[in-house]
Amino acid sequence: MINHITLIGYVGADPVDNSKGDKKAAAFSLATTERWKDKITGIPQEKTEWHSIALFDKLAELALQYVKKGSLLYVDGKISYGKYTDGRGFERYTCQIIANRMKFLGSSDKGSPQYEAMKAENADPKLAEQELTEEDIPF
Repeated sequence: MINHITLIGYVGADPVDNSKGDKKAAAFSLATTERWKDKITGIPQEKTEWHSIALFDKLAELALQYVKKGSLLYVDGKISYGKYTDGRGFERYTCQIIANRMKFLGSSDKGSPQYEAMKAENADPKLAEQELTEEDIPF
């Protein structure tokens, strides 16, 4: 069985630090937009979907340091559904993309702010493609 998703989109807001203790975690929203022409009218159409992205360990650290609102990212991961009861007793459902790979697109080119920041800190920009294993995911 396969649970795999690949997204390319723009970050909606700076990542949020969801770390607990020494377990690093981060989250951000990613917008993907589909564009097409209406077959009948020929009028251009578009639809934007927002995805909740969760990252852990080294990938979370990289996201918290270098991912900014508006960054163009490639994200590879799996879909995770959850359920919880809110403060009023209603059941709520969640859908997250658990990222296991992330790559800066456009914004990671030499000369970009993210690339230059990583270079200045002697960090390898290729670390943004860090792969995680199932053991790295905290649930």
